[in-house]
Amino acid sequence: MIKSVCIFCGSSSTQKKGALFKKEHASIAKNVGKKLALKKIKIIYGGANVGLMGIMADEALKNNGKVIGVAMKSFKNWGVLHKKISKMYLVNTLQKRKELMYKKSDAFIVLPGGIGTIDEAFDVIATNILTKSVKPLIILNYKTFWNKLIELLDTNIKQRYSKKEIKDNIKVTTSIDKIFTIINNS
Repeated sequence: MIKSVCIFCGSSSTQKKGALFKKEHASIAKNVGKKLALKKIKIIYGGANVGLMGIMADEALKNNGKVIGVAMKSFKNWGVLHKKISKMYLVNTLQKRKELMYKKSDAFIVLPGGIGTIDEAFDVIATNILTKSVKPLIILNYKTFWNKLIELLDTNIKQRYSKKEIKDNIKVTTSIDKIFTIINNS
């Protein structure tokens, strides 16, 4: 039974002319945060108050969700740490951050994001393989956002640099509702 889910998503924020992310991606982040909170599933995430991360955390908190941040100590200087979440863990390195996120989570959801999101998703894939774990990684491929990433995995398998088993714990969906079907069946 899944009791905690780690969310990987963009931290890009706003500039003078508006958001750096699409409004529909903000809507996705809100929706996922709210639904996890209402289902009493603890959220683990990167600890920021900006971008999709901040939107998702704020919506979960609005709906009485438990939200745990895992951030690097250096983030303090950037002024992006969320101050209203349930708990914040501060670590010294990116590797420690990803290790703690993995340890505290039963499953992972990948929403739209940048290089950090990609890094975190691949870290889960590698950790699952190397530790023989079966923690699901659910990729929300909204409007084909992650198509190239999925193609990269397929190409890597096709060229025999990875075994097809790397995809055993990866679930791809285009629907938020399907995310929760996967969680309920895991």
